[in-house]
Amino acid sequence: MATAVYANFLDDKGAPKKVSEDVSNWLAKGGIRKLIVGHQPHGDCPMTIQCDNEVTVCGGDTSYAVGVKYVKNEALGDLDLGAPVKDKKQGAVQKPNTRGVACSDLLFYFYPEEENPSSLSTRSFMRVKGCLNTHQEYDFNFDKKIQEGKKQLVGTCTVDGWWIKGEIPAVSPENFTSNPPAPAEIAPEVAVVADGNSAENKTDNDDPLPAAVPPVSSPPSAAPSTIITTDEEALPAGYFLCKSEGFSVVNTLVAAGFIDSVIENGVKIIDE
Repeated sequence: MATAVYANFLDDKGAPKKVSEDVSNWLAKGGIRKLIVGHQPHGDCPMTIQCDNEVTVCGGDTSYAVGVKYVKNEALGDLDLGAPVKDKKQGAVQKPNTRGVACSDLLFYFYPEEENPSSLSTRSFMRVKGCLNTHQEYDFNFDKKIQEGKKQLVGTCTVDGWWIKGEIPAVSPENFTSNPPAPAEIAPEVAVVADGNSAENKTDNDDPLPAAVPPVSSPPSAAPSTIITTDEEALPAGYFLCKSEGFSVVNTLVAAGFIDSVIENGVKIIDE
């Protein structure tokens, strides 16, 4: 008899949890700054956890994204929550698709050591891009703020247990585009870790999954997905947050102007 033993990075309620300080110390001493994991579904977008010693855990499994519930809150601002996709079918036999339209890519860019000799954390960066199960697109450089000495909110938690999972890109009515912007800096070498439905890794089979870039046409209920592509860095329009309830996930959006207050005071859900 064989037994498979594995661990995940969730607590007993299914919420993300930081690795212990001993583990992050051990990883950091070995020059490891990113721990990329899979085979543990969590919501409809990658799960990022900032730990001690500049160590970050990130998982991209969205295989049960269709089960995510979206709720409104008092800090939604002008953001459109969108409508989750529930009835999407796939394959020749039209079996239920547990991902809906959610898809995600984790891309890692590496620079030669001679270009950034001072720190391991400045010799690479992680780009997170994809689409929530509401057709809301996202595309952001996780490490840029950290490398510039700024506060990175993604991968941190509010006072009442909501995890900030990603940034909603700023919108520009004058600049419509369906293509995600290139990262601020493009390195010659790139590695891709995805949740299994990346366009780069897609193969022909009877179980097709959504492509990495969502369709150009989105339902009217979807949040705006056009993004500013100017040289100047734009602040995000907001953030998407999640909370775990017994291994089911609840999502909400928070406008950028309210995020500091939400971190300190918590998310106030609007009952409907």
